[in-house]
Amino acid sequence: MGNAVPPSGTHLPVEPARPFPVDALRDAAQRRLGSLSPYQVSSSTFDVTFVTPVLTYAAQYQSDPARRRTTSKDTRTPDAEQPLLRPLMDFSNWSEYVGDFPPVLLVRVTPKLVEGFWTTVARGAARTQGVSIPPIKRFKSGFSRLRAFCGDAEVTPVHPFKLEQRISETDAIHEGLYVFDPGALGPQCGTVKLVLYSEKEPEKADTRVVDPGVIERIWQDFAPYRAQNP
Repeated sequence: MGNAVPPSGTHLPVEPARPFPVDALRDAAQRRLGSLSPYQVSSSTFDVTFVTPVLTYAAQYQSDPARRRTTSKDTRTPDAEQPLLRPLMDFSNWSEYVGDFPPVLLVRVTPKLVEGFWTTVARGAARTQGVSIPPIKRFKSGFSRLRAFCGDAEVTPVHPFKLEQRISETDAIHEGLYVFDPGALGPQCGTVKLVLYSEKEPEKADTRVVDPGVIERIWQDFAPYRAQNP
């Protein structure tokens, strides 16, 4: 230990001490009835979903049959909504943590499904013989790590979680679930950038700049929290 480099004196981020006001979450969920859409960006390998407490609360609110209300805008059936709500409700081994609606920004990184070249060729050959085979897809690569930048400054996450999703009895795929302070990635950054790394190519960076409109929507979701916790 005598020759070890001492840790940096920079304070690490921690979760906010005060919870998100439940009344504010409930009001937001009622306003979003029938129009719940995740905030997403995509790369060649991953789909990235930004998850706020407003989204997770609204997803649970809308999926509860006792609370559902039919409006002119709410034309989807519960079954049709499941693919939309899945990134906001199913958090695998961290579901209990997210279910408490912590006042943080979650960045979920999900590997994309793709079909192999020769599989596509085989399906095409079968189709010429009158046999229709649906696409056979597999995950392109599991998630390795994420770096987030507010302008040129790298932002340290509160928690760099991983989600383990079982795809068979013997295999699993990993998603990323990075937890950030609610004010860490906002309009004040000018530019918000994510750098993604896969398990298949752990040193190859896949960089994506987040649309300012997405950042603004995230920022507005936390407005009730900032109002009660100035």
